[in-house]
Amino acid sequence: MTDFQATPGELALVQKIFAHAQDALGLPTRDALPGQCAIEIFNDCGLSPETLGDIWGIADADNHGFLSPNELAAALRLMGWAQSGEKVEKANV
Repeated sequence: MTDFQATPGELALVQKIFAHAQDALGLPTRDALPGQCAIEIFNDCGLSPETLGDIWGIADADNHGFLSPNELAAALRLMGWAQSGEKVEKANV
């Protein structure tokens, strides 16, 4: 996701999510959100597991199993598009 530029609002939300993951899920750092933590956090967003998998596949383009803050912001943007009925695709980030 080298071309993606998160907005200040997206970055603020990312920091809140990382803080929650540290406090509630025991995440040791704010540099990477592992897949299992993402499942815990995104589980109640109202999107299907298939859609969330598509979002993860786009955001974790390097397939390293975690999301950096910038990748998490991209995933959040895609989730917003998906929740509004748009197709999940890389062009939406």
